[in-house]
Amino acid sequence: MRRTILLILTLAVFSNLKASFYELDVSEQVINFSSYCKQGKITVFIMSQDACSPCISAKNFFEQKYANYKNIDIYYCMRTKSKDDLREFQKRPSTIMWSFVEGYTSSPLIYFFGPTGNPRCIYSGFDKEKCTKAMEGLLEAMPYYKKELLVFGGGGDCEEYIANNKNLKSTLDKCSNDKETLEYEKKQLDTNISRLQEDNEVLQKSNELLEEKNIQLQKDNDDLKNGFIRETENSEQLLSNTWYKLAKEYEKQIETQKTNKKMKTFIINQIKIFYEKSMELGKNCNKEYESFKKKYKLVE
Repeated sequence: MRRTILLILTLAVFSNLKASFYELDVSEQVINFSSYCKQGKITVFIMSQDACSPCISAKNFFEQKYANYKNIDIYYCMRTKSKDDLREFQKRPSTIMWSFVEGYTSSPLIYFFGPTGNPRCIYSGFDKEKCTKAMEGLLEAMPYYKKELLVFGGGGDCEEYIANNKNLKSTLDKCSNDKETLEYEKKQLDTNISRLQEDNEVLQKSNELLEEKNIQLQKDNDDLKNGFIRETENSEQLLSNTWYKLAKEYEKQIETQKTNKKMKTFIINQIKIFYEKSMELGKNCNKEYESFKKKYKLVE
């Protein structure tokens, strides 16, 4: 009863999860089973060959019955390359090694490994009840597995494997730290880019304001220039009219008042100067000037 309850609890823990199924080509090689075993997982190797009905039945049985168990790995290992290889594979060195070193003489041959990576049992041929019993025993043992109690020893490939795993872990830890550093630097870079974009927007607005100011200053400068030109033109026109009026007044004076010859000559020269200055500033009085010169017999 206690065993049944423990098995039910174990099944509940592993339900709704997925087992992992793999296919291995062992037609040219002999594999080391323990190297494929993962700590904390049940591992099953089904040694098979083509045209083997029990092999197919064993494969279907495990795929259907244990598909919803995460901590189970099933390896379907093919010794033959195809149905046409059934004669040739008997002559290969790997087949001879399987037979004499591993004791593999008939298919299927099913290996069961526990969560420590150690072999639990081996069955020649496919017996559904035996396989079910073997799996139930392994599933019952799972709650008692403690990773911290598992040690490796003996040297050889096992120690090298562990050393490689340590190196791998060190590399992964370094990669993880590098990833965190890169993520932090990326955040800093994103922040700096965001600030630069904000500064660029502020600078662009400032440039737009400066451009508006520059346009306004140019406009004001043009207005001042035009105003100065207008004022200059007005001043020249006013001055031109003044010279013209003086010329006309002096001309009238010598016609109405009696003066001596010396004074008259002086006034005529002044009128001539007034006409010329008036015309220099744009006054249109050429006809009057010519008439004046002709009247008083002025020669250039």
